[in-house]
Amino acid sequence: MKILFIYLLILLLSCSLYSQVPEWEFLGLKDTVISDIAFDDSGNIYIVTELVSQPPVYKSTDNGKSWEPKSNGIDKWDGTSIDIDSKGNIYLTAFGGVFKSTNGGDNWFRIAQELTNLEFYLVKVIPNDYIFVSNFDGIFRSTDYGLTWDSTDYTYWGATEIGINTRGVMFVGNFTASWFSIFRSTNFGKNWIFSSRLPGNELLFSKNGDVFAGVGDNPLFYSDIYKSTDNGLTWNPTNVFSQTNQNFHDLELDKNNDFYAIVSGDYKGVYFSADTGKSWVYYGLSDYASSLHCLAVDSSGYVYVGTRGDGLFRTAGRTTPVELIFFTSEIENDKVKLTWITSTEKNNYGFEIERKESNKDWKTVGFVKGKGTSTEKHIYKYKDENLKSGEYFYRLKQIDFNGTFEYSSELKATIKNQYNFNLEQNYPNPFNPGTIIKFTTSQRAFVKLIIYNSLGQKIKTLINSYLSEGNHSVEFNFEDAELPLSSGIYFYRLETNGYAESKKMVLLR
Repeated sequence: MKILFIYLLILLLSCSLYSQVPEWEFLGLKDTVISDIAFDDSGNIYIVTELVSQPPVYKSTDNGKSWEPKSNGIDKWDGTSIDIDSKGNIYLTAFGGVFKSTNGGDNWFRIAQELTNLEFYLVKVIPNDYIFVSNFDGIFRSTDYGLTWDSTDYTYWGATEIGINTRGVMFVGNFTASWFSIFRSTNFGKNWIFSSRLPGNELLFSKNGDVFAGVGDNPLFYSDIYKSTDNGLTWNPTNVFSQTNQNFHDLELDKNNDFYAIVSGDYKGVYFSADTGKSWVYYGLSDYASSLHCLAVDSSGYVYVGTRGDGLFRTAGRTTPVELIFFTSEIENDKVKLTWITSTEKNNYGFEIERKESNKDWKTVGFVKGKGTSTEKHIYKYKDENLKSGEYFYRLKQIDFNGTFEYSSELKATIKNQYNFNLEQNYPNPFNPGTIIKFTTSQRAFVKLIIYNSLGQKIKTLINSYLSEGNHSVEFNFEDAELPLSSGIYFYRLETNGYAESKKMVLLR
């Protein structure tokens, strides 16, 4: 066992060494003791605090940029837990009762008043909208959105975690010294059956139905994350954090089945697993290890961590997409100006700009570097120039650092050039040895551009072919002339479709 543990410890540390630790964004609420985090379907964030001197609930409607107390109807109680049902009703437990809001936290009213012990630790809403709360008398259940409450046969105090796996089996964990245990229920929490003496204060429910329990430092079991694959009949250590001194303060799952954990002790900070708990890598915030308390993952994959006094932090999780919120084009003469805006980015290497003309294949015409991982809004621009008249289609190919990519929607841009025949003055002028001659044609035409000396002798034919409409340029170097040239005045003449014009230029040798 010792050899196995050493190997797994090396594996964990090596994964930590070569993984990319994300940057965490501070979202404020410093000096606030955060006990729980929740999100509604509109993306609003709710924070529960557990100091009597602070409002028990804060809400943000702008992704954490600002926070507003939402405590109307709640006395000054320590908040402990929050959850939201499928209708958007919000439930809050506190050391003073159970409260409900039906209008996004603007107003609260007390429910479950028939439950006499007011020291509540936890509220949990399972997918069928059954609501569970725990207090010193055990676990209670409501099947009618909190109107009435039924007792269950779980009568131990201090239940710290309630949840349900994808097979419909419920679990409750208890870390209280007198009641170290995990119980299970096969009838939606009406009756509870002993599962294990593991002090499973934090539970995680994988998408395949497996259940994980974080077992912190205690005199009976090794500290580790334990796993059950048979609905809680048996539990086995994963041997990743085994035989070390640590506690697990929270375990969470994102929509991609990635695991996140807050750990303190020999391991400090946030840890992440992309292989259903087989291995874990360090994910940051070790400087705040002593105050890390709770974490949550929103529907977009952002990971939030609440602390006891150091505030709220957020980072883009592994599955957080590069979210493109704006992509448009603007036409200016023979140019197409592309603009796009991202609100979030995760491991974004950059954008290839692809263009397609009618009945032709896509072609990469440019690249703009991305911002890596960011939770801020970023504006990107690209200009495609010297285009002929016609229809063009554009799309963005967003590329991650690992090479995976995703295409944006397509944009259509129509160029309608209205060029006039025009011959510009060469530049530089005087020149030595070379100069650039620019001109414009209004339509596809046969074009001649010839250099003459002051005696009318032809020095060099620069163009003698069909050209498309648009802007053109050509370089003349006196060393390419058909006759020897000396300093003096020379002429260049443009002829096409009834249009002819000549201009002087000066060679200095």
